[in-house]
Amino acid sequence: MSDKVHNKSIQYFNLTEFDGIMKIFNEDKQLAKDKFEAYMNEYPEDYYAKSNYALLLIDLREFDKANDMLEKIIVGSKHSHHFNQTGERNIAFISLKQNLVHIKARLLAISKSYRELLDYMQNNPLYFDSLDVSQIQYFCENKLGILEQKSSIPSYRFNQCCNYSEEEFLNHTSKHVSGDDEPEGDGAFNENFPIKEVIQEIKKYIPSENHYCQGFFERIYYFKYENCGHSSGKITDYFKIVCIEDTDHFLTAYPIIGNESLPYVDLNYMQKKDNNAKRLSRIELFNKKYNIK
Repeated sequence: MSDKVHNKSIQYFNLTEFDGIMKIFNEDKQLAKDKFEAYMNEYPEDYYAKSNYALLLIDLREFDKANDMLEKIIVGSKHSHHFNQTGERNIAFISLKQNLVHIKARLLAISKSYRELLDYMQNNPLYFDSLDVSQIQYFCENKLGILEQKSSIPSYRFNQCCNYSEEEFLNHTSKHVSGDDEPEGDGAFNENFPIKEVIQEIKKYIPSENHYCQGFFERIYYFKYENCGHSSGKITDYFKIVCIEDTDHFLTAYPIIGNESLPYVDLNYMQKKDNNAKRLSRIELFNKKYNIK
């Protein structure tokens, strides 16, 4: 690479700063948003960074802003020599194009434009991995009433999207309990964590606007429950619930760490209720023993 090209690279992006933002992308989305906005002021021609910013806006449910950013990126990148389709910048174009396709697809999913999303995916097959293709196809065809062999879907996650069963969800979540093999990347609940009772309680809070979006059809809710389990070898008080769209249809649940900065519902009052109930039962036993009315 020539010095001239190298100097242009330095001017339009800063890899160290960008990587630093991406490291907190999932841990503190609001902070990542603030850092992205400061970064884009300094590097306004880094359209790849802007595309990641648009994806973050979707996570944060700022859909109109994400759509506006998508349109600005499409227009701006057309006139940028950094993101042309030929030459040594081709890799930058491909990475940007993939993000732009996913931004558009996610916005179509959010707006429940299922037919348009199916067509869009089929017209851009190179920019979706096989799991995305399967998920979008099963989900959209089910919503449109055109899914064939609905009763024989092999994947648990896809099957829950099309043939939801809370019993199946509880069976699936029971695998995320200490003593079993901890799923890779997921945490495990303690054995004394009252999964069924907690699930019934959190239905009071789901669906609500207190969530983040993930992928194409998933909504993420966070909860606090003291000493609920562990993640990455550390004890934690937080766990996440993954739901299907704006429903109380659950896909999975598991403990996480680093959730203090994310929006959550504190469920520790459930433990206080349990403690009060135990104290009351002892009083009742004492009264019964001494015939106190």
